[in-house]
Amino acid sequence: MIEAVRIGFDPFLGWPVLWAVVAVAALAWLAYVFLRGRAWLTRGLALTLLAAALSNPNLVHEEREPLPSVAAVILDRSESMDIGDRADAARRAYDEVQARLAEDPSLEVRVLESDPNDDGSHLYSALEGLMADVPRDRIAGAILITDGQVHDVPDNPDAEGVIGPVHGLIVGDPDRGDRRVELVEAPSFGIVGETADLIVKVEDPDGGEIDLDVSVNGGIPERVRVTAGEPTPLPIKIERRGENIVVVEAPPGRQELTMANNRTAASLAGVRDRL
Repeated sequence: MIEAVRIGFDPFLGWPVLWAVVAVAALAWLAYVFLRGRAWLTRGLALTLLAAALSNPNLVHEEREPLPSVAAVILDRSESMDIGDRADAARRAYDEVQARLAEDPSLEVRVLESDPNDDGSHLYSALEGLMADVPRDRIAGAILITDGQVHDVPDNPDAEGVIGPVHGLIVGDPDRGDRRVELVEAPSFGIVGETADLIVKVEDPDGGEIDLDVSVNGGIPERVRVTAGEPTPLPIKIERRGENIVVVEAPPGRQELTMANNRTAASLAGVRDRL
């Protein structure tokens, strides 16, 4: 609680009328001085005291209760948080941060869990919605508990109106690797009976050579050996006219976060050469 004492004024006649009276009295007093009237100083003091009395001065004793600052805690529940033990670690951190902030009486803590059905991690828009009714000068900051993949971060964090400061609490093992298959380039079509090159790259923290299984239209997979980290062309035979589905799959690596990215697919349109 903040206590303060000040002098306040509450004119009997209202401020516009009081200022008009003061202006008329001042002009009359100046005319009196100009005409060499007697006791002009005493009369001036008397008019000043009268104006002060009409302003109705009073002693004001104020007691103010400061409004708490507002802090936000947002938990990322996007699909990538289900990898490994990220969700459990994030939940524990979420509960711990809330408990710690609740110990500060000068803070109002607001919490929110993002929508797990969102396409990606849109935590900043969730933060804006959570703080929409809070004046900017009351915002203490925000803590985002996530795996580090936030898709709606403002382009200019220092721009006016951007909520901040924003702190990221990143969950997951930064030293843990993951094998994944990346489709670098795929032609949109190929001539039936001929081959088209599908370029893929396998990222693996251990490097070395990796055997890929490549199948076309659900047929028997063909084993192809590639070097990790290097784009590799895979000759694909276009078997038929129309859509040809090519699936490229890598076996589990020594380090894996998820098997979902060990597989990729492409669609190549088969066309006949009529020339």
